[in-house]
Amino acid sequence: MADWTVRVDRSACLGCGVCLDYAPRSFAQDEDGQAVLREPPGDELDRVREAVSACPTGALQLVIGSDAE
Repeated sequence: MADWTVRVDRSACLGCGVCLDYAPRSFAQDEDGQAVLREPPGDELDRVREAVSACPTGALQLVIGSDAE
């Protein structure tokens, strides 16, 4: 299990899919078109970091360590 997770602020997510462009094995879109983290995420952490940084609304937050549980 990864020692990190990504929290998605559903009120900020536009469903643009940029996170899927950067880390397609870690993100998906739900039935509302909003980002969800796949379990387990399938991309390297660096790719997930890029996806979080690329989110145009800042809806993604990378959480590392004990707060990831």
